[in-house]
Amino acid sequence: MKLKRFGWFLLLAAQVILLSGCATSAVWRAGQFARYCEPASPPDLRLFHSREGQDVLVEYSESREDDDSIRRRAYWLRQNEERLN
Repeated sequence: MKLKRFGWFLLLAAQVILLSGCATSAVWRAGQFARYCEPASPPDLRLFHSREGQDVLVEYSESREDDDSIRRRAYWLRQNEERLN
């Protein structure tokens, strides 16, 4: 019984040592995972009203950090109100 508990203890200790966040610096390296998108300049904003759902479709141009490309994005305003706040 003691040998079995000691084995579990070794397994737990190995996980703490091996999975202790040594990769954290790689995650925060510039350009590694931290990419962003933001409205383009000018954003070419367009608003469309939905008769059925009484919602507003918001459409805009978005620029991306990594390749300077512009793409169109859209979302329903009322459906995403909590996320926008």
